[in-house]
Amino acid sequence: MVKRNTKRNHIVAVLKEDGSSTQSQEEVADEFIKYFEGLLGTENTCDPLDPNVFSNGPRISDQQSTDLEKCFSAQEIKEALFDIDDDKSPGRMGILRVSLRKHGRRLGMMFVGLFKNSLILRLYSNKLIIP
Repeated sequence: MVKRNTKRNHIVAVLKEDGSSTQSQEEVADEFIKYFEGLLGTENTCDPLDPNVFSNGPRISDQQSTDLEKCFSAQEIKEALFDIDDDKSPGRMGILRVSLRKHGRRLGMMFVGLFKNSLILRLYSNKLIIP
């Protein structure tokens, strides 16, 4: 069975950019690389950050800073979940809108607990926010 699955888990042939097809695994790999480089581009160097932007640029007020750090309630999470349109497609975890309606309160409590009791809040609360 493992051998059979191994045979199914690779691409046998691909249509090349010039219209011809190839079954060579090396050429198949090269075509995929060309295709995704065309979509995503190649590595590009970026300019270093300008320190003047940080020292002279716009800053958030103390109130805005406090608002960013305040905890959210289970009710706020429930409202946000229920605010999602009915025709929204399921996310990576496959959670449907119907599931959110049915389990909204429990999900809200779960998220509040997750952020209060785990490293997530500490990891994200120390990030630099640039407007």
